[in-house]
Amino acid sequence: MRWIVYIVLVLIGIWIIKSIADAYYISSAAKAWGEFTEFNDKQKAKVQNEVAFYFRVDSLIQKRHHVKAFEITKERIKMFPEDQPYLTLLLGDIHYAHGDIDSAIKLYSEASTMENNYIKAYLHRGLAYMEKNELDSAIRDLEYAAKNNWDSYYDLGVAQERHHQYEDAKQSYLIYLKHYPESNEVQLRLDTIEMKLGKVRRISK
Repeated sequence: MRWIVYIVLVLIGIWIIKSIADAYYISSAAKAWGEFTEFNDKQKAKVQNEVAFYFRVDSLIQKRHHVKAFEITKERIKMFPEDQPYLTLLLGDIHYAHGDIDSAIKLYSEASTMENNYIKAYLHRGLAYMEKNELDSAIRDLEYAAKNNWDSYYDLGVAQERHHQYEDAKQSYLIYLKHYPESNEVQLRLDTIEMKLGKVRRISK
Protein backbone atom coordinates (compact mmCIF):
# COMPACT_ATOMS: atom_id res chain seq x y z
CA MET A 1 0.00 0.00 0.00
CA ARG A 2 2.82 2.35 0.92
CA TRP A 3 4.32 2.26 -2.59
CA ILE A 4 0.96 3.37 -4.03
CA VAL A 5 1.06 6.46 -1.79
CA TYR A 6 4.60 7.20 -2.97
CA ILE A 7 3.53 6.95 -6.60
CA VAL A 8 0.60 9.28 -5.99
CA LEU A 9 2.87 11.79 -4.23
CA VAL A 10 5.39 11.67 -7.09
CA LEU A 11 2.64 12.22 -9.67
CA ILE A 12 1.29 15.17 -7.66
CA GLY A 13 4.82 16.60 -7.47
CA ILE A 14 5.32 16.23 -11.22
CA TRP A 15 1.96 17.91 -11.86
CA ILE A 16 2.90 20.85 -9.56
CA ILE A 17 6.30 21.29 -11.25
CA LYS A 18 4.72 21.13 -14.71
CA SER A 19 2.09 23.69 -13.71
CA ILE A 20 4.78 26.07 -12.42
CA ALA A 21 6.87 25.56 -15.58
CA ASP A 22 3.87 26.14 -17.87
CA ALA A 23 3.00 29.32 -15.99
CA TYR A 24 6.61 30.52 -16.29
CA TYR A 25 6.80 29.82 -20.03
CA ILE A 26 3.43 31.45 -20.66
CA SER A 27 4.56 34.49 -18.68
CA SER A 28 7.90 34.61 -20.56
CA ALA A 29 6.18 34.24 -23.92
CA ALA A 30 3.70 37.00 -23.07
CA LYS A 31 6.56 39.26 -21.98
CA ALA A 32 8.55 38.51 -25.14
CA TRP A 33 5.50 39.16 -27.32
CA GLY A 34 4.86 42.41 -25.49
CA GLU A 35 8.46 43.53 -26.02
CA PHE A 36 8.30 42.52 -29.70
CA THR A 37 5.04 44.45 -30.18
CA GLU A 38 6.47 47.49 -28.43
CA PHE A 39 9.61 47.33 -30.62
CA ASN A 40 7.45 47.01 -33.74
CA ASP A 41 5.36 50.02 -32.73
CA LYS A 42 8.51 52.06 -32.12
CA GLN A 43 9.94 51.04 -35.49
CA LYS A 44 6.71 52.00 -37.28
CA ALA A 45 6.67 55.35 -35.52
CA LYS A 46 10.32 55.91 -36.46
CA VAL A 47 9.70 55.08 -40.12
CA GLN A 48 6.74 57.47 -40.26
CA ASN A 49 8.84 60.14 -38.56
CA GLU A 50 11.71 59.41 -40.96
CA VAL A 51 9.55 59.91 -44.04
CA ALA A 52 8.34 63.27 -42.69
CA PHE A 53 11.93 64.25 -41.84
CA TYR A 54 13.34 63.51 -45.30
CA PHE A 55 10.39 65.26 -46.93
CA ARG A 56 11.07 68.34 -44.81
CA VAL A 57 14.81 68.34 -45.56
CA ASP A 58 14.14 67.97 -49.28
CA SER A 59 11.66 70.84 -49.11
CA LEU A 60 14.21 73.03 -47.31
CA ILE A 61 16.88 72.21 -49.89
CA GLN A 62 14.48 73.06 -52.73
CA LYS A 63 13.81 76.40 -51.06
CA ARG A 64 17.59 76.86 -50.58
CA HIS A 65 17.21 76.96 -46.78
CA HIS A 66 20.40 74.95 -46.42
CA VAL A 67 21.35 76.14 -42.94
CA LYS A 68 18.02 75.01 -41.49
CA ALA A 69 18.26 71.68 -43.30
CA PHE A 70 21.74 71.20 -41.86
CA GLU A 71 20.59 72.06 -38.33
CA ILE A 72 17.66 69.64 -38.20
CA THR A 73 19.82 66.86 -39.66
CA LYS A 74 22.44 67.40 -36.95
CA GLU A 75 19.67 67.26 -34.35
CA ARG A 76 18.40 64.00 -35.78
CA ILE A 77 21.85 62.44 -35.43
CA LYS A 78 21.63 63.15 -31.70
CA MET A 79 18.20 61.52 -31.56
CA PHE A 80 19.11 58.49 -33.69
CA PRO A 81 22.88 57.88 -33.47
CA GLU A 82 22.38 54.46 -35.10
CA ASP A 83 21.49 56.32 -38.34
CA GLN A 84 24.64 58.43 -38.34
CA PRO A 85 26.12 57.03 -41.60
CA TYR A 86 22.99 57.87 -43.60
CA LEU A 87 22.48 61.23 -41.94
CA THR A 88 26.14 62.15 -42.46
CA LEU A 89 25.65 61.36 -46.14
CA LEU A 90 22.61 63.65 -46.09
CA LEU A 91 24.70 66.43 -44.52
CA GLY A 92 27.08 66.02 -47.44
CA ASP A 93 24.16 66.29 -49.87
CA ILE A 94 23.04 69.52 -48.19
CA HIS A 95 26.53 71.01 -48.58
CA TYR A 96 26.62 69.80 -52.18
CA ALA A 97 23.29 71.51 -52.90
CA HIS A 98 24.68 74.67 -51.29
CA GLY A 99 27.67 74.58 -53.63
CA ASP A 100 30.19 73.74 -50.90
CA ILE A 101 31.69 70.74 -52.69
CA ASP A 102 34.80 70.43 -50.49
CA SER A 103 32.69 70.11 -47.31
CA ALA A 104 30.44 67.63 -49.09
CA ILE A 105 33.44 65.46 -50.03
CA LYS A 106 34.68 65.55 -46.44
CA LEU A 107 31.30 64.38 -45.13
CA TYR A 108 30.98 61.67 -47.79
CA SER A 109 34.41 60.42 -46.73
CA GLU A 110 33.28 60.33 -43.08
CA ALA A 111 30.12 58.44 -44.03
CA SER A 112 32.14 55.87 -46.01
CA THR A 113 34.05 54.91 -42.84
CA MET A 114 30.94 54.59 -40.65
CA GLU A 115 29.42 51.62 -42.43
CA ASN A 116 31.12 48.73 -44.16
CA ASN A 117 30.86 48.88 -47.95
CA TYR A 118 28.66 51.99 -47.93
CA ILE A 119 28.31 52.28 -51.71
CA LYS A 120 26.21 55.46 -51.68
CA ALA A 121 29.02 57.36 -49.95
CA TYR A 122 31.47 56.40 -52.72
CA LEU A 123 28.93 57.22 -55.42
CA HIS A 124 28.13 60.66 -54.00
CA ARG A 125 31.81 61.44 -53.39
CA GLY A 126 32.62 60.37 -56.94
CA LEU A 127 29.97 62.72 -58.32
CA ALA A 128 31.33 65.53 -56.11
CA TYR A 129 34.86 64.93 -57.43
CA MET A 130 33.46 65.01 -60.97
CA GLU A 131 31.81 68.35 -60.18
CA LYS A 132 35.28 69.66 -59.23
CA ASN A 133 36.70 68.11 -62.42
CA GLU A 134 39.00 65.90 -60.33
CA LEU A 135 38.37 63.06 -62.70
CA ASP A 136 40.97 60.55 -61.47
CA SER A 137 39.43 60.64 -57.99
CA ALA A 138 35.93 60.57 -59.45
CA ILE A 139 36.69 57.50 -61.56
CA ARG A 140 38.30 55.70 -58.60
CA ASP A 141 35.18 56.16 -56.43
CA LEU A 142 32.72 55.45 -59.23
CA GLU A 143 34.56 52.27 -60.22
CA TYR A 144 34.22 51.05 -56.65
CA ALA A 145 30.52 51.97 -56.60
CA ALA A 146 29.89 50.34 -60.00
CA LYS A 147 31.46 47.02 -58.92
CA ASN A 148 28.87 46.83 -56.16
CA ASN A 149 25.93 48.51 -57.91
CA TRP A 150 25.66 48.43 -61.70
CA ASP A 151 23.47 51.57 -61.69
CA SER A 152 26.71 53.51 -61.14
CA TYR A 153 28.12 52.46 -64.53
CA TYR A 154 26.34 55.39 -66.15
CA ASP A 155 28.08 57.97 -63.95
CA LEU A 156 31.37 56.09 -64.33
CA GLY A 157 30.99 56.26 -68.11
CA VAL A 158 30.38 60.01 -67.97
CA ALA A 159 33.52 60.54 -65.86
CA GLN A 160 35.60 58.35 -68.18
CA GLU A 161 34.26 60.13 -71.26
CA ARG A 162 35.12 63.52 -69.78
CA HIS A 163 38.60 62.17 -69.03
CA HIS A 164 38.94 61.09 -72.68
CA GLN A 165 39.01 57.42 -71.71
CA TYR A 166 36.67 56.58 -74.54
CA GLU A 167 37.15 52.80 -74.68
CA ASP A 168 36.53 52.52 -70.93
CA ALA A 169 33.51 54.83 -71.18
CA LYS A 170 32.11 52.69 -74.00
CA GLN A 171 32.37 49.54 -71.87
CA SER A 172 30.70 51.26 -68.91
CA TYR A 173 27.80 52.48 -71.06
CA LEU A 174 27.38 49.01 -72.60
CA ILE A 175 27.14 47.40 -69.15
CA TYR A 176 24.56 50.00 -68.11
CA LEU A 177 22.63 49.46 -71.34
CA LYS A 178 22.33 45.72 -70.62
CA HIS A 179 20.16 46.61 -67.65
CA TYR A 180 18.41 49.61 -69.24
CA PRO A 181 18.13 48.74 -72.95
CA GLU A 182 15.50 51.45 -73.47
CA SER A 183 17.82 54.25 -72.34
CA ASN A 184 17.99 56.60 -75.32
CA GLU A 185 20.39 58.91 -73.52
CA VAL A 186 22.99 56.16 -73.08
CA GLN A 187 22.54 55.05 -76.69
CA LEU A 188 23.20 58.63 -77.82
CA ARG A 189 26.32 58.73 -75.63
CA LEU A 190 27.51 55.47 -77.19
CA ASP A 191 26.99 56.92 -80.68
CA THR A 192 29.02 59.98 -79.66
CA ILE A 193 31.75 57.75 -78.22
CA GLU A 194 31.96 55.82 -81.49
CA MET A 195 32.40 59.11 -83.38
CA LYS A 196 35.16 60.20 -81.00
CA LEU A 197 36.90 56.83 -81.25
CA GLY A 198 36.70 56.99 -85.04
CA LYS A 199 38.31 60.43 -84.99
CA VAL A 200 41.08 59.18 -82.68
CA ARG A 201 41.75 56.21 -85.00
CA ARG A 202 41.96 58.47 -88.06
CA ILE A 203 44.39 60.81 -86.33
CA SER A 204 46.59 57.94 -85.15
CA LYS A 205 46.96 56.52 -88.70
